[in-house]
Amino acid sequence: MRVQLPLLEKFVSLPDTDPNSLRHLFDDLGLEVKQIDEVEGNTEFTIETLAQRSDHLSIMGVARELSARNLSAIKYPSVVPELHDAKVSMMVGVHTEDCLRYALMEMSLPETMSLRKDVAEFLESPDEGRHALVHILNYVQMELGQPMHAFDRSKVKGEVRVVKSDAEETIEALDGKSYTVPVGSLLIRDKEKIIAVAGVIGCANSMIEPGCRRALIESATFDPVCVRKTARAMGLSTDSSYLFERGGDTELVLYALRRVLYLAAGSAGIVKSDDVAHDMGYIDIAHHVPELPEYKIPLKRFKSAMNLPRLNDVEIISRLKYQGYQVTTSDDKKTLAVKVPSWRRFSVQSAATVIEDFARSHGLNQAKPTLPPLDYERAEPEDVDRVLSRIESVLVGNGFLEVVSRSYYGSAEADLIARLHPETASQQVTLNNSLDKGYSHLKQTNVIHLARILDNYVRRGGQGARIFEIGQLFAKQPPVASAYDHEHTVYSMAAIGRWNCHEWKKPEPVAERSLLFRGVIESVFRSLGSPCRFVPGQHPLLHPGRQACIMVGKEACGYVGSLHPAIAQFIGLNEEVHIAELYHNPLVSCIQEQLLHIASDYPSIRRDITIKVPERAFAGEIATRIAGMKDPFLTDVVVVDEFKKDDESFRRVTFRLTFQGSDRTLEHTEIDASMEAIIAKLADKDRLEVV
Repeated sequence: MRVQLPLLEKFVSLPDTDPNSLRHLFDDLGLEVKQIDEVEGNTEFTIETLAQRSDHLSIMGVARELSARNLSAIKYPSVVPELHDAKVSMMVGVHTEDCLRYALMEMSLPETMSLRKDVAEFLESPDEGRHALVHILNYVQMELGQPMHAFDRSKVKGEVRVVKSDAEETIEALDGKSYTVPVGSLLIRDKEKIIAVAGVIGCANSMIEPGCRRALIESATFDPVCVRKTARAMGLSTDSSYLFERGGDTELVLYALRRVLYLAAGSAGIVKSDDVAHDMGYIDIAHHVPELPEYKIPLKRFKSAMNLPRLNDVEIISRLKYQGYQVTTSDDKKTLAVKVPSWRRFSVQSAATVIEDFARSHGLNQAKPTLPPLDYERAEPEDVDRVLSRIESVLVGNGFLEVVSRSYYGSAEADLIARLHPETASQQVTLNNSLDKGYSHLKQTNVIHLARILDNYVRRGGQGARIFEIGQLFAKQPPVASAYDHEHTVYSMAAIGRWNCHEWKKPEPVAERSLLFRGVIESVFRSLGSPCRFVPGQHPLLHPGRQACIMVGKEACGYVGSLHPAIAQFIGLNEEVHIAELYHNPLVSCIQEQLLHIASDYPSIRRDITIKVPERAFAGEIATRIAGMKDPFLTDVVVVDEFKKDDESFRRVTFRLTFQGSDRTLEHTEIDASMEAIIAKLADKDRLEVV
């Protein structure tokens, strides 16, 4: 935004016009000065405006910030008292709610129209063959921040309608270039053609040129999101679209027309002389103007935010009023009812923004910085943190490195996924205003992204890699329950190449790497406390014959397998890639509390027992049965010896049982009682004889 000091002084009194002093003042208000130039003796500032602040894209908006800081009144520019109350000479209609307010003024113009000197001196190129009225419109936008457009009345056929397009159309714009206007764009049409893309650019077929005797001046406010989508899709950014994308001011629509009429040297009412520009009528359609938000804010919130408990209440109210807020005080004088001004309708979404506006006006450097009190209470961990605390050490310990990939892919990837998995084609989340066509869709799967990362690694000479990512996937209807309508959390893992890169031997066979990858998955679920099992899977993005569904109980928690050949071919991969995707909500359900065994400080006592075990029986199963007898002092059971005589049909297996107390040293009589009970259970239930 360029701010010319002489023009700024027309709107607000400045106590100090020194460029360096003003630079510090602008910076303190959040309007960062990028450059200061001297142009023909006038000081000109190039400032970086605050995000979504369309009002800062005008001299009036900048002056309003200075007015609130200095508590000095704004000097509003001169306008005609009123517009002629006649109607324009054609039908005008608004057929979409995305046009908040639409006004059209019809003007009679003299054959030759001169430009006022006090307007021309602030324009860059006031005499480059354009009609003087066009320069006036540009000047008023610079002053007030209201984009307007002029049509040649003789080129507009029959009517003016504001509509939303239902098909792609091509236009020739004012800059002489052709553009494709996407579906869903706001258009200004007459009976035969498009005459402008609302909020973006006008068409050459209705442009005003020198010699024009009658013009239609459009002044309107359009939905910011609709304008932004259209401008992005057209690959176009104009002064008008840049402002409308941040939200226009519905109350400025008619005021700007009155200012144009004043600068055109016209007057209200019908003027008989054709040598003077004058209005012939107007129409104002304001059916879709939303209510201005209002917030009730305790005065103590302003004082607390600034850490200034003695801040004057009158100053708070005054600064807000100078910024345009309508402020009323409650009966107890402790709460303010603050109504947002029309030019801040889109940029003030909470009471916190109102407090921030006051803080900038008062001066952020006036706030007293203090350290907040220490709080030793720790918040409950989120579910993602609970899962990560269990599985991250397992993955890192197995050589997996965490990566972060983009949340988007292009139409080529989307088409590939839709071909392999047709059911998801209608679930794609598409961006209508993406700056790069390669990132036009929110990703439905992480398979392609992880495979690309591994492919880049291999192409750079890597022998093997293992990676994982915790991220979000997006779909109109997520495949698993989610706290959000269009996204869910997924834990993705992938591996390529040899598993043990440090060993000087041949790489492991694909089957062995597959088992190793599967082992990591099993370790992940063991860390959660819920062992998993693998059943045949049918994931469309994995190899049809080399995949499995991961189950815990009766619930599917994810998939594991090799990359689908079609995806590998699409990326250009020649090596096997192992992929796993685990879904967040099932993993949270798998978390089981793990009881920690606290080591005892008291001595342990060991007893050996030899049991006759049938030849086909497993000694490990017997050890498990002994350990499961729930003896209060038994801490461990291991097999220490095994032998078999040639003439016997059984084996003699020796088990070592360890007993230990947690609060005292055990007595031998207690151990003897435990041993007798264990031997009796083995004889009665398992029919096992102790030698």
